[in-house]
Amino acid sequence: FNVMEPGESIEDGNITVIKGDEMIVFSSMEAAAAHCSFECMFPKVLPSGIYVEKIIETLGESLDYKTIMFATNTDDVSICVNNRVTIDIATWEKTQVYQTKHITFTIIEFGDKRQAVGVCDGIEYVIYCQGIDESDFLMILDGMSE
Repeated sequence: FNVMEPGESIEDGNITVIKGDEMIVFSSMEAAAAHCSFECMFPKVLPSGIYVEKIIETLGESLDYKTIMFATNTDDVSICVNNRVTIDIATWEKTQVYQTKHITFTIIEFGDKRQAVGVCDGIEYVIYCQGIDESDFLMILDGMSE
């Protein structure tokens, strides 16, 4: 992957990975907020034992498309913020709606996995969790703030 040029892709079975133009790794949420080219909410509250290890901003092939990923210390929690809408929740069945102080999320559950998607001011927030209880999941959603 390191020797690939931006825009080149690798295929592995049903997955295609396309190298973007640039990746920047931040050491703190404050540093990311100061550097990010778009304003967004951050996960201010997380369940006990879960914390953000690093913040990664990726730039797509078009510099207009950006994603901020909050990489936690566990693979069980994933938090991504996109400066555009990428997920069509209209196709989801059996959803729940959850309103926080700052944003309304649409939630879908499948087994012990939950995914929530919310859009606020054109910014998409995607939270994916597996193997954590509902109260901890809702804590993450409620903890998204500016």
